Amino acid sequence: MPKMVDHGAMRQKIIEGSLDLFAASGFTGVSMRNLAKDIGVTTGSLYHYFPNKENLFQQMLEYFVTMDVDTFKEMVAKETSPRTKIEILFQFIEERQDYFLKVVYLIIDFYRLKLTGQIKESEQQIDQLFQTSLTNYIDAVQEQIKLPVTNLARDMIAYFAGRLMLAPLQDKKLNMDQFKKRTLFLLDLAQNPAVAKILSQQSQLS
Repeated sequence: MPKMVDHGAMRQKIIEGSLDLFAASGFTGVSMRNLAKDIGVTTGSLYHYFPNKENLFQQMLEYFVTMDVDTFKEMVAKETSPRTKIEILFQFIEERQDYFLKVVYLIIDFYRLKLTGQIKESEQQIDQLFQTSLTNYIDAVQEQIKLPVTNLARDMIAYFAGRLMLAPLQDKKLNMDQFKKRTLFLLDLAQNPAVAKILSQQSQLS
């Protein structure tokens, strides 16, 4: 009797297993053969689920962004306090910092290739997917926390990315206590509508 294959589980295994190799070797440094060997599937199986490397990369991005956004929403769903939601957001980032650092590496590598003209026309849609992914992260933070300052969600994510890149250089894990305190302080200040307006105007200039 033929062995039954759980196609959903296999697709998930391939997508989740591809992140480490893409982060370590870069987009152009990875082949479908490399991916199959690293993940532990045959090359034929890999092509059965994904027609090419570009398609796998795109589906991998969509999968992880959707998972991140849904997980964060679930974590804050029962909370009503913006302060508590911000604390949960910082916890969410700190607990997953190794994973998020890999995502930052993917972004840096792709835009290095783009700036040096090494991205094919067929791969340009990955650029748009990165932009959409960033928007999804920003919208999730803004919508769930209801931040009163324009662009604060964008600035927070930019700070997260910067701190994540610095952490390996300093040979230590990310500690965001100080930034969390400043963010909560800004949130308290912004409860005053006049202050919130000033902070939003300053944020829009950056």
